[in-house]
Amino acid sequence: MILGSWELSKVYGGSEPDDLYTPGNGNMLKFTADRYEQLVKFDLIMSGGYQLLKDSISTMVSPDSSLYDVVDKICLGNAPPDCHLIKIDGNTLVLDFAAPDAGGRAKLYLRND
Repeated sequence: MILGSWELSKVYGGSEPDDLYTPGNGNMLKFTADRYEQLVKFDLIMSGGYQLLKDSISTMVSPDSSLYDVVDKICLGNAPPDCHLIKIDGNTLVLDFAAPDAGGRAKLYLRND
């Protein structure tokens, strides 16, 4: 369940070293039933509505075939929405979890309620 407050703990992937964040850093995502807030160093930088959706991603098995996994996606805002693949496991939220496979960066948040 995404409801509640999440604090950034780690940014990883791509060609750069991991960025680690200490507890109390103020880089947070907060979710109510229909709204979100994004804070950087305790300052509100974005807020608005959001949608949780299902999506599929391709997992290449061989050059001529692939499997598709159904995953969760969150779209923040309205016009145009800022969409990210997410994975929630207990007290951990990973935003853009598939990005490191494509050379991008993922953000790991820990529940902070």
